[in-house]
Amino acid sequence: MTVKIVTLGCKVNQAESEALAARLASEGFTIAAPAVAAGDVDRVIVNTCAVTAEAGRKSRQAIRHAMGECADVRAIGCYAKLEPKALAGATIAPAPEYSLTVANPASGLAFNNRQKAYLKIQDGCDNHCTYCVIPSIRGKSRTVPIEEISRTLERFYLSGCRQVVITGIEIASYGADCGTSLTALLLDLKRQYPDLRFWLGSLEPRWLTAENIKPLVGIIEPEFHISVQSGSDTVLKRMGRKYTVNDVKRGIELIRALFISYSLSTDIIAGFPGETEAEFSETREFLGKTGFNSLHVFPYSVRPGTPAASMSGQIPKAGKLARAAELRRGQS
Repeated sequence: MTVKIVTLGCKVNQAESEALAARLASEGFTIAAPAVAAGDVDRVIVNTCAVTAEAGRKSRQAIRHAMGECADVRAIGCYAKLEPKALAGATIAPAPEYSLTVANPASGLAFNNRQKAYLKIQDGCDNHCTYCVIPSIRGKSRTVPIEEISRTLERFYLSGCRQVVITGIEIASYGADCGTSLTALLLDLKRQYPDLRFWLGSLEPRWLTAENIKPLVGIIEPEFHISVQSGSDTVLKRMGRKYTVNDVKRGIELIRALFISYSLSTDIIAGFPGETEAEFSETREFLGKTGFNSLHVFPYSVRPGTPAASMSGQIPKAGKLARAAELRRGQS
């Protein structure tokens, strides 16, 4: 049977899709290349995303497209768990709690066609930000045992991969449930595979301390994606974020002091409930002074069931889009 896997959303979904592809290949399935049409395979698996309303829309669109060409369409991932009724007609598969290892590694497995593999080290989140549904879908933060991580990395290495992206829902929390840390993990992995290059996925600003970063100079690639969300302390408080703008600034100053060259990127939510003109100006000024190399701006997306969805001061869609566009223009 030939299977095509369509992946939407974050690097965690990419990692889970790659693990699923390896498992299916070890069980005798043929994994189709991304360019293969849905009508030319026996089954399509869509790994969905629910982080924003737009992500949900794209997930529904991908399902509908696949169903128009293939008789066997299965949905997995966050949106499939959050809104199963919205995917009527597709088989909703269990949540993707796939093992990161397989008994018989698939030979020649192309990791994202760039020899760069996504290594999932953690799942779930304990932060419970007021706008986010992910903790209710993924559950509490859970560390992947070092033994599993090492076996997965060995499979990547033997397949020729020399570039690894460390990913998870909240990688900065790695080890909090078992007495270790993300820094300790990276030092251990580098000792095992000194010629591997490591990138870090999205980082919570509180992790950016000298204790965590200084030992990793020369170990990780200096490309940092910092999950900031707002440049206003009062907005961050309403979001349930557990840091201040000054915490972000101190972390960035540390990166600049430790690395000769580096790249900084971030995510920003525009038009969060109650965001005043003054708060929006704080974010705009923060971004103008910080100098991120790359900026991902999202208009606030209402997620039913989250505290933010029932907050007063909901901003009309046109206002959110206008603020997002203004922030993007400021970075161009």
